[in-house]
Amino acid sequence: MNALANNRELKAHFIGLANPTRLAIVSLLARSEMTAADVARKLKLSQPLLSWHLRVMSKAGLVETRRTGREVRVSLDRKAIREYQQRFNQYIGESPQPPPAAVTDDAEPLVEKPEVKEIASAI
Repeated sequence: MNALANNRELKAHFIGLANPTRLAIVSLLARSEMTAADVARKLKLSQPLLSWHLRVMSKAGLVETRRTGREVRVSLDRKAIREYQQRFNQYIGESPQPPPAAVTDDAEPLVEKPEVKEIASAI
């Protein structure tokens, strides 16, 4: 994939997260798959507004939807999220690193910077 296409896809992915409502949807779906109606009810969203957010999130590689009869089931696309996480880490020049060793009493505690990999691992 060329750099320009990669940049566009990363931009779309982060735009999918750049909204408080979409972050709330991610938070709900991090627990389990839900119906679109349940998501709308819990977040007090109209069906058209939820559909718009889900469309943005689907294009960003954040959620998957599937129809079961009359219901639309929504879940996080964890595989795609991990792939975007890896691509972003490559973009910023970081490779996945093992977790830090335990802090001993005589050492100063480690202060880790918040990184995308921490956000994605929480999902």
